[in-house]
Amino acid sequence: MNAFLDFINFEYTREELIERVQDYLGYYVEADKLLNEKGPNSAVKYIRPIRQQIDNEYSNYSRPTVQKIVSKNEGMRSYYDWLQAVSTKTIGPVTSKNIESFLDNMKAYAHFYFPDAIN
Repeated sequence: MNAFLDFINFEYTREELIERVQDYLGYYVEADKLLNEKGPNSAVKYIRPIRQQIDNEYSNYSRPTVQKIVSKNEGMRSYYDWLQAVSTKTIGPVTSKNIESFLDNMKAYAHFYFPDAIN
């Protein structure tokens, strides 16, 4: 997965953004499987880099120059809002105590912002 989408030079379709969210949900599925089969520590190790990528994307798209563009496109705004929700609703790093909450947030907010992304 590319670290960032180039909102400044490209306009992404809703379908492209749904695919991006589905990519993230693939990580959710694998982490959830690890959580159930091997326990929270395995799931945490797996999902931490994904959480970091989500946080980095959210931070990158929060820049004023990017926000100007994002605010004009409904799909890109929904994607940004999804990143913001996932990034900010679980405070601090993902741990064995909050892994379930973080994974639930990933899926719940994807369902809210991109209902067609959920299979």
